[in-house]
Amino acid sequence: MLLLILPSLIWMSASDLRSHRIPNRALIVLTCISLGNALINGHDWSSHVTAFLVIFVVATCGWKFFGLGMGDVKLLGVLSLLLIPVNLSSYQIFTLAFAFAVIVHVAISSKGRFTCDQAIPLAPSLSLATVLVHLI
Repeated sequence: MLLLILPSLIWMSASDLRSHRIPNRALIVLTCISLGNALINGHDWSSHVTAFLVIFVVATCGWKFFGLGMGDVKLLGVLSLLLIPVNLSSYQIFTLAFAFAVIVHVAISSKGRFTCDQAIPLAPSLSLATVLVHLI
């Protein structure tokens, strides 16, 4: 599965780094690949829908109140509904990998000048966390 979604994750990450936008086409490709895999392999829809609803509500609040990009919200929705296994250890690995990647990215890109108005592309960090969840 990882080999199928990796090109979409790389495409989204590169685009987000370059323009701070996640292309909807990349999200559609990722969704179609993931949905096809879910339908073929017998997906646990009830658990994933519950995880999706929780993450979507939290991410939407992040968009509304904290400046999270809507592309990041949509990407988190696809990841939670179709890609990240619904168990505590998977979400712990995902959250830790995501947080670490964001901290490293901010430290490198800011060069020590932390400002509140700095836009942070999150797709690379979300993609890295997704890859690590699937590898571990």
